[in-house]
Amino acid sequence: MGSKVFLKMATVCPVILGAVLLATSGANASEALSQASDRTSGSAESLQQVAQYSTEGRGNQSESGVADVAQLSSSNDSQEQVTSVSQLSDVRPTDWAFQALQSLVERYGVIAGYPDGTYRGNRALTRYEFAAGLNAALDRVNELIAAGLADKVSREDLATLQRLQEEFSAELATIRGRVDGLEARTAELEANQFSTTTKLTGEAIFAFSGFTGGSDNLVDGNGNDVEGDQTEDSNIIFTDRVRLNFDASFSGQDRLRIRLETGNTTNFSDDNLTGTNQARLAFDTDFDNEFRVSDLFYQFNAFGTYVDRRGREQPRARIAIGANDFEADNVLFVFDTLGGSGSGPISRFGRRNPLYRIGGAPDAGIGFDFNITPIINIGAYYGTAEPEEADPFEGGDGGGIFGGTSAVTAQLTVRPFSSLTIGLTYVNAFLENGSLGTGTGSILAEDIGNGEPTNLSGYGLGVTWDISPSITFQGFATYLDANVNLDDDREGSAQSFGYLGFIGFRDVLTTGSVLAFGFGQPLKLSGEVGTGRSSERDTTYHAEAFYRVRLTDNIAITPGVIYLFNPEHNSNNDDILIGTIRTTFTF
Repeated sequence: MGSKVFLKMATVCPVILGAVLLATSGANASEALSQASDRTSGSAESLQQVAQYSTEGRGNQSESGVADVAQLSSSNDSQEQVTSVSQLSDVRPTDWAFQALQSLVERYGVIAGYPDGTYRGNRALTRYEFAAGLNAALDRVNELIAAGLADKVSREDLATLQRLQEEFSAELATIRGRVDGLEARTAELEANQFSTTTKLTGEAIFAFSGFTGGSDNLVDGNGNDVEGDQTEDSNIIFTDRVRLNFDASFSGQDRLRIRLETGNTTNFSDDNLTGTNQARLAFDTDFDNEFRVSDLFYQFNAFGTYVDRRGREQPRARIAIGANDFEADNVLFVFDTLGGSGSGPISRFGRRNPLYRIGGAPDAGIGFDFNITPIINIGAYYGTAEPEEADPFEGGDGGGIFGGTSAVTAQLTVRPFSSLTIGLTYVNAFLENGSLGTGTGSILAEDIGNGEPTNLSGYGLGVTWDISPSITFQGFATYLDANVNLDDDREGSAQSFGYLGFIGFRDVLTTGSVLAFGFGQPLKLSGEVGTGRSSERDTTYHAEAFYRVRLTDNIAITPGVIYLFNPEHNSNNDDILIGTIRTTFTF
């Protein structure tokens, strides 16, 4: 009986057809509820905008899939009010409901389209979705009557609306009850929220870690003894790292991030432990559990928007400037789709291409990325280590914005298919003391300039590939070419090479889990001319495995192991096994 009444009424007047089409266009009940509560959610909207930027690092990367080339905050499929049916690109005069739709737009203004200019009028709808569209039409009619424009609503339309109200009384009551509940929750949020413009997110890591193997008389790749008193085994340690991110948005299209960070996770490269950077964990941070400001940068969208390959509206470009700990991954896509330091690979080397870390941890910088098309993205980054140093003679070439150690990075990222992203990266750097500062290579590779001022060119290849919905690959390769400025106007040269690849399997045994295996070669000094050093004699191979189990939406536990064959590219050193059980809490 109810369905027959519905069919009859749907043919009576344009209001009903419009309500149906409104719901068919994708305005589901939850979207209608959001629209109905706009008048009470001014500050909540600001928080929603801030939430678009709440993920760590580069923009819109996901732990469970390949990130968009844009690396920008993804927008939802919210609908926008139209004032003319001609604004809807997929609605034509030959469509059977064109006149009804046109009438709804012109007479009542209750039709909305998607950001890409489409209407999507062929979608099916449920009774709740129809009721949501009907509710929007009723609200509009009530507004016209309250404004003294009752003559714009015909008696036939009012009679039809009355019958529909009776037919859908249960659904309308449910929707309005939800609106009342939403308004109450919004009022509570406004009264107790942390800030109207700032969103607080956090991550806490607890980890049991240790290593075994290695040599108590470590030698480098040329056979020279390494300073320090290395050990062959460590105690099992229990450590932590905590990050608190304050993300503020002032226009809805920008983000100011202030990160407070602390931790006491030991760096296994210490001279009295393994003695090699190749053994470092991804999350080692030893601040003696004292909070420090680690990230401070501001970014904003520019040059309008575009529609990506998934039909979502995205900012065309993003520009960022940072004053503290501003690294390339704050701007560029760094091909780390398996996750960050709290959720992905457990080694520092496994996190990302060392090319992005050249120059150490820069303090200040500026960068941008620009989407030429939905397939092609270009980005650039400049970082410097001592922007606050005003003395031009302090530390050799001094500091400031353009003095001392600095690096310029340019990247071309191409996404020929939705499952495949490829990037070519170039870095031009000046290393004041010849040190790469990546914290991942061998001792000789890290000191590529042998303590002398060095000009360096770096070339990188990055790939992420979703082989199937459950299998993904990420990898990189790096080649470095350095010119060393020696005394007496002499020059030397050195080269270095490294690579790493991970294969990851999703939903292994449990939903949301990731099992991954990695293999590669940390940076190795492959050529040295004029500095008295030679190529490293052997090759270190890095093998890694981790299994991330998501216990809840906010808790994950990740056991993992790292095995280093021939540490420091010298087979005289014993192999090293590192293990950790990392538990990550996010909020």
